[in-house]
Amino acid sequence: MNDTPALPAPHQLEEEIFWSRFRARRPVVTWALIGVNAVVFLLGMAWNSDGERGEIMTLFRMGALVSPRVAGFEWPRLFASAFLHFSVTHAAMNLYALYAVGSFLERALGKGRYLALYLLSALGGGLLALATIKPEMIVAGASGAIWGLMTAVLVLGLRHGSALPAGVGMRIAKSQWQVVLLNLAISFIPGISLAGHLGGGLTGAALVFTGLMTRGFVATERSVMLRDEFYSPGVAPHPVAVVDRRDATPGPWNVLAVALSLLALSSLALAWYHYAPWDRAIPFESLPR
Repeated sequence: MNDTPALPAPHQLEEEIFWSRFRARRPVVTWALIGVNAVVFLLGMAWNSDGERGEIMTLFRMGALVSPRVAGFEWPRLFASAFLHFSVTHAAMNLYALYAVGSFLERALGKGRYLALYLLSALGGGLLALATIKPEMIVAGASGAIWGLMTAVLVLGLRHGSALPAGVGMRIAKSQWQVVLLNLAISFIPGISLAGHLGGGLTGAALVFTGLMTRGFVATERSVMLRDEFYSPGVAPHPVAVVDRRDATPGPWNVLAVALSLLALSSLALAWYHYAPWDRAIPFESLPR
């Protein structure tokens, strides 16, 4: 009787190759986003000198979403608000979620597609929040962008095209829907912007569902020569056909990601230039209207 282990099936080998390349990629964009959000939050803490009331005023001056101001052509608030947070807990929860979801999605889609998805989801969350908030309310946080990433992972598992092996996609979809449902329940807690979450989530889901995020990935079949090391030396290597996946058109997404990044950073800069949140000597009543 021969109890030599069998060679892996083609789909198993395909997944092994996918995960090997996946682990080799570093989520540098995710870490950069975490860094920018953390720095902006620390600046807000440093510029606030008046406790809870000062926190709201500081966020307002840094670019938080306030519907009357956006209606007054302060459009930079749509992007700037996505980099602001109300508290240490708020920032820590969002940045942990960004790492957990973003590090997977960046490796799966590539840096350009991932960054564009993040920033477009942030914009989608800001727009829906803007359409629903009361004039006296203030909205801030990266939750809309993160919701876009969460729903994108779920839809990517269901409609992965050539971006993921079929088995990987099915396992991701089975686990991710629970994450989305849990976060949907949390979104109904008073004080949380349900519209901001849904706006970002719908944007991320739509970008993947329509195929925009996976268009350009190609799957080509190639032959890999394998040889079971437990076989005797006289056994010839075994040719196995596997599917190789790659992004054939990263260029346009990289350009879009750079353009959106410049727009987001300039939105923060414009808000800060307009309201000088670091200048505690300027009373709130004297700020530009």
